[in-house]
Amino acid sequence: MIAGKTGTAQESAQKPDHALFVGYAPAQEPEIAIAVRIVNGYGSSYATAAGRDIFDVYFGDLDEQSEKREN
Repeated sequence: MIAGKTGTAQESAQKPDHALFVGYAPAQEPEIAIAVRIVNGYGSSYATAAGRDIFDVYFGDLDEQSEKREN
């Protein structure tokens, strides 16, 4: 299980918001902590997806998780 927090930060009305995600895993006994910031990334869902991919690579689940998302 992953523990994390998402957010968006507004720079100006003329530019898209910045996308943010910070998290750690496993939630009970953390091994890894990450912070993702996507400049002008519109919304936190994009940063969360990038964070999920980082955790998948770290824990060796990338191929397995990709297959689940495709189905």
